[in-house]
Amino acid sequence: MKVNHNMTAIRTNLNLNRTNTNLDNVTYKLSSGYKINNAKDDPAGYAILKRLNRQIKGLDQANRNSADAISAINTAEGALQEIHSILQRMSELATQSANDTNTPEDRDTIQLEVAQLKEEINRIAESTDYNGKTLLNGDSQRTSYVADAEGMKTTAIDILSQSTTVMPGSYHITVNADPTKAQYDGLDIHPGTLHINSETLVITEEMASDPAISEKIQAMCDRCNIALEQDGSTYSMTTYDYGSSQYISVYYEGEEPDPVYGTDVEADIEVTDGGCDENTVMSIEGNVIILTNSDGFELKIKTETGAADIGAVTAEVKDAAIMQVQIGSDATNMLGIVFEKVSTETLGIKYCNVGSNELASLAIEDLHNAINKVSDIRSKLGAYTNRLGYAQDDLDIQSYNVEDAASRMGDTDMATMMTHYTELNVLEQATSSILSKANLRAETILQLLQT
Repeated sequence: MKVNHNMTAIRTNLNLNRTNTNLDNVTYKLSSGYKINNAKDDPAGYAILKRLNRQIKGLDQANRNSADAISAINTAEGALQEIHSILQRMSELATQSANDTNTPEDRDTIQLEVAQLKEEINRIAESTDYNGKTLLNGDSQRTSYVADAEGMKTTAIDILSQSTTVMPGSYHITVNADPTKAQYDGLDIHPGTLHINSETLVITEEMASDPAISEKIQAMCDRCNIALEQDGSTYSMTTYDYGSSQYISVYYEGEEPDPVYGTDVEADIEVTDGGCDENTVMSIEGNVIILTNSDGFELKIKTETGAADIGAVTAEVKDAAIMQVQIGSDATNMLGIVFEKVSTETLGIKYCNVGSNELASLAIEDLHNAINKVSDIRSKLGAYTNRLGYAQDDLDIQSYNVEDAASRMGDTDMATMMTHYTELNVLEQATSSILSKANLRAETILQLLQT
């Protein structure tokens, strides 16, 4: 029997400390609900669990991103629905104006509403935004521009519109001749029956000397989609649009009509690896060069006076600036949403006029095409919405499965751990009792010394 070292109590205390440490760990796991609370619990499992938790949070946020994108699309689609309604109303007005039971004054009244509706289309496109991002004015389209041979941007030649199938690249075009508008100078007012395109005005001696005659001439030109300028008693006229389809025919009854026409732009395209290929077809509509192919590719380039002076240009289409939506937990899981620019110009109705039977008939066709284009844009947005819906469903499934894996790896099995806790609790009490008895053994030595 020894006094300096009570080895029985020391060994018992060592076991008690171990039991207390294990009991602390079990209590921590029971109270936190996690089997792995620190890297020391399971170094490899801890690293895996952190990666799984990052993936879960990324998937959940991607799900919210998809919901936000759907909200943005719904905002744009709602605006397009109103534009659709406006175009339907304009088509109705054009059909009404095409009927020759209308007087010129009736058509002027109809044209007033058409003009207001065109302004409303542009206003809706400019003001439709989601969280401060405009959606229909072209800001979210990819960046593109036209540069001359020295790489300087030019405004005389510009990209009017591009389909989503236009691939990034360089599209080389040479403008050989400028487009022109139909122009007529030197109209003198005198008594007689004046014809301006499809419009007719009987001018009397009294009317010819009345300054108010200019208002009647202006009304005739408005109905014919012609801009009018007056210099004293002489008038000059210019069509709003470019192209060989634009004409001005001014004559008095008894004279031979001699209409003047505008001209189309003349241009050549260069087949390159970076943009146009051998399947690309060029067509001309007034001042617009249209490049198309069988894959649905369509690139419209607008030219103005002075384009021929620039000559060879390059339309640079960049793969950028569409609305990118993060729809997954990894950086590569991106969806680019294109909100196409919508305006009276891109819809081809900027100069829509129903002031005459002829113009109203043309407007009906233009509005029909505009309605089809808006329908096409809405269809694409609807396809994005459906895709995002499926993406959300996939994200829900992924998040569930990953969270299930993380739960199996990191969550505490409460029943098993409670059994272990009870076992350690009983062991702690038993060890404490034994330690107490081990310390009492020293009293035997005292009894020995007393004898």
